[in-house]
Amino acid sequence: MSSIAPSSQSTTRSLIPPWLKGKWGFLGVIFIVYVLLNLAWTYFHWGGLQRVDLIANLLSFPPAVLASVLAWRVAAEKSLSASLRRAWFILGLSFFMFFIGNLIWAYLDLVRHVEPFPSIADVFYLAFYPLGLWGLLSLPSAPHNRRERLTLWLDLFSVLTAATLFVGYFIIVPTAATSSNDILTQLIAPAYPIGSLLVIGGILAILYRRPSPNTQAALTYLLVGMLFFVGGDFAFGYTSLIGTYTSGNWTDASWNVAALFFGLAALRKIYRGPASDLAQSLTSLRSRFTAWLPPIAVALGYALVFYAVIMNNGLSAGWLIYGALLLTLLVIARQIASPDFANLSVRAKVILTFIMVSVLSVSLVSVTAYLTVRASLESVVGERLKADVELRSQTLGNEVSKQLEFMKALVLSETIENGVGTTNASYTGDRAAIESQLQQQDLAWKVAEDTDPVVQDVLNNTMAQELSEFRGNFPNHSNLLLANKYGATVAATARPDSFSQAGEDWWQAAYNEGQGALYIGQPTFDPDTQSLSIIIAVPVHADHSQDVIGVLRTTFRVQNILEVLTLSDFGTKDGFDLLLSDGTLLDHQGNAQSLDPDTVARLQATQANNYAELNFEGTLH
Repeated sequence: MSSIAPSSQSTTRSLIPPWLKGKWGFLGVIFIVYVLLNLAWTYFHWGGLQRVDLIANLLSFPPAVLASVLAWRVAAEKSLSASLRRAWFILGLSFFMFFIGNLIWAYLDLVRHVEPFPSIADVFYLAFYPLGLWGLLSLPSAPHNRRERLTLWLDLFSVLTAATLFVGYFIIVPTAATSSNDILTQLIAPAYPIGSLLVIGGILAILYRRPSPNTQAALTYLLVGMLFFVGGDFAFGYTSLIGTYTSGNWTDASWNVAALFFGLAALRKIYRGPASDLAQSLTSLRSRFTAWLPPIAVALGYALVFYAVIMNNGLSAGWLIYGALLLTLLVIARQIASPDFANLSVRAKVILTFIMVSVLSVSLVSVTAYLTVRASLESVVGERLKADVELRSQTLGNEVSKQLEFMKALVLSETIENGVGTTNASYTGDRAAIESQLQQQDLAWKVAEDTDPVVQDVLNNTMAQELSEFRGNFPNHSNLLLANKYGATVAATARPDSFSQAGEDWWQAAYNEGQGALYIGQPTFDPDTQSLSIIIAVPVHADHSQDVIGVLRTTFRVQNILEVLTLSDFGTKDGFDLLLSDGTLLDHQGNAQSLDPDTVARLQATQANNYAELNFEGTLH
């Protein structure tokens, strides 16, 4: 194979650089045009929205293939060193793994019509990261002495620590917290941002190591490509986390742009001509930029800590502070290990060391004080919150208990006792015969008109009149219904859907196989009346005996529920929310929303604690 030879024509700048000429250079031009068309399609979405998934998947194939082919073209160049060829072969393999992942993803999404995450495609996607890191670290570099190597690694770890703080805070931790209960999803979802951090480490290693002269020319394109890839990963992780990711958007395009720059880096590597003035300027700019990265990393790390504290994100502030302290230690160690520090006078060394140790000591004291005060405040606030919540729960409980007493008083009525006893006596035969009779009555009830005598008797007999009188005295009660010991409807204030109540949970619980028990159902919220509705059922006993002869049911509305949830003297920020058994969250303004099962499970798991801190819709609660 022959390399692209430098042009012997005039040195006048042309629109197309010499390394984009020849047969391999022409392939690079086609690659550029293809990606530009890809970007145009991403903006206009030609073909209609219904074909976005199909076109986006198809557009992802050529860039990864071309990037792999061009990288392996470099690996096949016999004039290059074995270590450099090996590095480019590994880098090409990383993009080929990404291509296989795209193929499997498209097959599952477009052909099988199944959710492609998690799937076997993730194995190949995740393989990109260790291979990419291996390839980047395998690129040869100029030799360093011992002190230079130590300074290099301290700079690298400083910047990588700052990157870890940001990626962990905004992507890894939220991704792990919102992953489903499926163990495979919990393992794979955070693996992508962690893999991106590995690639960032490889990029930083290239920035801080002095690449060999024959690598400098292609390095800029390679770094830009890797940055586009990592940026696409982070954008995908964040948009997926907040639920805004869609196929065929700019995130997908960024991976194709990354493959383009990777291919351009390979083409530039094949070309053996001298570096242009622009390339030399970029190399100089890169060197100055890397010198400023460690102090910028420290500043950004502490800025993130202050942001977490201001946002009252106590769960994250603790580990972020430790990360910022590690950053400080790395920068201090780096300054001590640098050649400039070694050349200072003894007096200057003592002064600088004292300043750095003072900064570290103040930071440690500040961290200790912050964590101690926060723990104390959390304990006090948690206890007071729990006491306030228990008081409000007791208020709701007392209200329901009072209604129970009213219900128990109602079932002592002779009219109700005698009427229920009479209907029980009307059913004869064994249990099977009675159930057959109930089924026939239930079927007739469902097809009967409202004017049917049977329906009118249930709604207007003496027992129904007594229930209506009770409802008039206590208007928060509705849909009162009296059933006998077989579940047959005896009286009601409103026509029920079924005549037989034997299959209802409230009847079975209150009848309790003839033993009798009090039943209080789970509350449901009615947004129209701004009240909670609770089904209450009590057993009806025979006069002066424990025999259960029927069940009385009512639907009770807790009208003052919003008052119970309003702000207390303690001054909570947003009032209290009430979590209902069906996963509905009711706030003090009467707004109801359904929580996802994972959030409900985490809340239920911490119900025995004084308090719990959860990230809910991006806000700490």
